[in-house]
Amino acid sequence: MLPINYDYGDLVEQLCYAGRQFSKCRTKEERFLVYETYLGLIDSYFSVTEKEFCNKKLYRSFTKEGENFFLEVCASNFNTFIENKEFHTNLMLSCYEQLDSFFQEFCESSYCGCLEKKKIFPINEEMDEDSYLLMNFFNEKVPKLCSLYHGIISSGNLYSLGEDDWLREGLSIFNLVQKKANVFVSSFNPSFKELSIVPHELGHVEEFNYFLEHYSIMDTLRYFSSGFLSEVVSTYYEQLFLEFYMNHGNRRDDAVLAMINHFQKGINDIWDSYILASLPKKKLEEIRNTNVELNSTEIELIDLGILSPSFLSEEDRIIGVDISPVYAYGFLLANYFLEYPKSYALFNEKKNQSFSPEFLESVGITTESLSKTLIKRSEHLFGKYLD
Repeated sequence: MLPINYDYGDLVEQLCYAGRQFSKCRTKEERFLVYETYLGLIDSYFSVTEKEFCNKKLYRSFTKEGENFFLEVCASNFNTFIENKEFHTNLMLSCYEQLDSFFQEFCESSYCGCLEKKKIFPINEEMDEDSYLLMNFFNEKVPKLCSLYHGIISSGNLYSLGEDDWLREGLSIFNLVQKKANVFVSSFNPSFKELSIVPHELGHVEEFNYFLEHYSIMDTLRYFSSGFLSEVVSTYYEQLFLEFYMNHGNRRDDAVLAMINHFQKGINDIWDSYILASLPKKKLEEIRNTNVELNSTEIELIDLGILSPSFLSEEDRIIGVDISPVYAYGFLLANYFLEYPKSYALFNEKKNQSFSPEFLESVGITTESLSKTLIKRSEHLFGKYLD
């Protein structure tokens, strides 16, 4: 069983400490750092306890300025998405067409059909199988995550998500005031997919520590608040974990099922981002910082003559306008870097730069190379299971 801390006293102490810092802030940036920390801690504390812990009078005095500054920070990153929307449209469509075609073929294979019918035994928490699976992966593939994991555990900052928090698979809340990380994962009947969220969240912690060491607090905040690259490293580790167990041990089928789920989500994020990037610039500016329905947005594009009616999705879902491209690029670039480790090293040296087509080119990525690598990666993972 994962060594999860169910005593939330430290979260309360962090909240109280952050609250006391409001009166000491002298600049807009300082107030925003405290505001973001306070907001994240309030949200996470409510998630795990379903109780509010907030000095509402104090909070309200900073909310408007904090929200405005957050939107200002996010705007600079989303503006680059709008300015380069044709590039993103072409890239997302090229990657979607390549990957969706291959993945449909795989899902129709006899192996995939048998896998769906097969009974998968749950991870045995009483025998600490979940901890063993994580530690075996850390020791074999990523020893630095092992030290991060033990650090989070020893500080008591590995928590369980609330039972009703089904919208999130995992969560990392960074205390920018005290420079510490809080990690939340599911502790209820963990599947292989849920277990893979632990290395995912540790990827965020690794980047948090890296940015604190090499860049300013504001650079750290900008990167995690709205950066288009903020899901790359975490997705890289999540997929590396699943790939490791597709090739090692007796949990192959579990790992394959989790990887299928992982790829299905990635394909959805790519399509959603293509739909968003296809919208006129004026419309994108109107809907930024909001959620939209996929089907209604597709119909809007059909009415504009941009999308063929045959591409209308069978299932509707909500698209986070600012979020979907972040997860799409996290998935796409993680796949690329898992095939080309040298590019991953270069990416880690440059990731504090503004996200743009030029940035991608600087680490050796073009639309063509990215879409081709998706097929290469898919064949690497799933090719041997095709009929």
